[in-house]
Amino acid sequence: MKRWLPWALALPSLLVAGEALARMGGGGDFGGGGDWSSGGGGGGGDGEAVVRLLLWLCFEHPALGIPLTLCVAGGWIYVKTRDGGLARARSRTVRARPVQRRGLDLGPLVALDANFSELLFVDLAQLTYVRAQQLRGRDLQALASLLSPKARAALDARPEGPVDQVILGSTRLVSLTLQGPDARLVTEFEANLGQGQDQRYLRERWTWQRRADTLSPGPERMQVLSCASCGATLETDVDGRCQHCGAALGDGRLQWRVVQIQLDEQRPTRPPEVSSQGGQELGTDLPTVLDPRLQPELRALLARHTDLTWPAFVEQTKALFLALQQAWTERRWDRARPFVTDPLYQQQRYWMESYQRAGYTNRLDDIVILRVEPARVTLDAFYESVTVRIFAKLRDWTEDARGELVGGSRTQARAFSEYWTFVRAQGHGGGASVDTEHCPSCGAPLDRVSEGGVCAYCETRLSKAEHSWVLSAITQDEVYGG
Repeated sequence: MKRWLPWALALPSLLVAGEALARMGGGGDFGGGGDWSSGGGGGGGDGEAVVRLLLWLCFEHPALGIPLTLCVAGGWIYVKTRDGGLARARSRTVRARPVQRRGLDLGPLVALDANFSELLFVDLAQLTYVRAQQLRGRDLQALASLLSPKARAALDARPEGPVDQVILGSTRLVSLTLQGPDARLVTEFEANLGQGQDQRYLRERWTWQRRADTLSPGPERMQVLSCASCGATLETDVDGRCQHCGAALGDGRLQWRVVQIQLDEQRPTRPPEVSSQGGQELGTDLPTVLDPRLQPELRALLARHTDLTWPAFVEQTKALFLALQQAWTERRWDRARPFVTDPLYQQQRYWMESYQRAGYTNRLDDIVILRVEPARVTLDAFYESVTVRIFAKLRDWTEDARGELVGGSRTQARAFSEYWTFVRAQGHGGGASVDTEHCPSCGAPLDRVSEGGVCAYCETRLSKAEHSWVLSAITQDEVYGG
């Protein structure tokens, strides 16, 4: 039996090796390891079950377990080495036909509230989520206008207490319900919460409620936690009224309010996993998901802005893609600050710091953009957004502190695709020229941009998407739903 033990003990590393990537936008899940919106094959849960079964059979029923284990190991090795390896086999790309699919239909709500903006609602939801996590167990009464008593009680009941770090991984709108005069929106959050060295992954659903026919406030009152009536700092009395203008803020007439919180998953985070393969990522051959209204909305976008052409937008996308990948691999994420929204900036900074804590350095080289395809164009009362699918390949590898290779490949390129969503405020022109070295507002060098995305020379907040298109989301191809 002992002579077969090395084979059995080696199987976990063969069968459970994840493919979570390290590059910008393609890291593992916010719980560490695994596959949060990752381009890799990810997971490993089924593989772990197989390993446990084979190990049990080897020890308890060796006559069956040992031959079966050898067959599985031999098959795995064959697949990995056949025709130059799994990576080469997976690099044979068959271009799939696009499919039409749309996410959550918000049309019924927009018909009642012409000012409703999905982008602004997500901003408000994220601001509320982060502040509530920081205040729970201490002073959630300060958010009484945004959190119902039931929601505050659910947060205060959590045993972990307040946190000092909140990194949002994703925010998705999962359902809309119109009931009588009220509208309910359910958001699903994925986040990493930290208190000192204690890091935890959470996935939870928050239900928001408001009068359906209320006219939503503009960006200046949706992108900060302020009174929806007068715009003053959010300070309420015990009755939930604004201390500045006296407006009732806690009844859902003026602003969205969380009425229910459901915690679906919570666990300690794990160190990031790294890939050991090049080749092509799972999902790259999936058909591009097109919004049914893509073509008319794209034509309308170009008609609104005579200085904007689709080839110019594609060139801007390519320039920003390369600039952001360079900022990532040089570990100078501050250089990306003018070109990405606040949540996305914090997400990617978390991953960079996560790898640094683990003693890893991710490196990218030989980046080639293969093509850029339009997927969705939207317009609301305040913003325009364009989602494109980017096909690219690069060499992506990870080293430890000694410079030893711990994942990826220094020599073999890896092909992948991602959906990138860009946003821009209306009324500021539509040109797509991009200068990754100078402020789009004053032309000064981008060497003094604050953590808040403010140019120190002209004091313009660049990440508000008022002067140029900025990147608001990166979604992996296997999870993008339109």
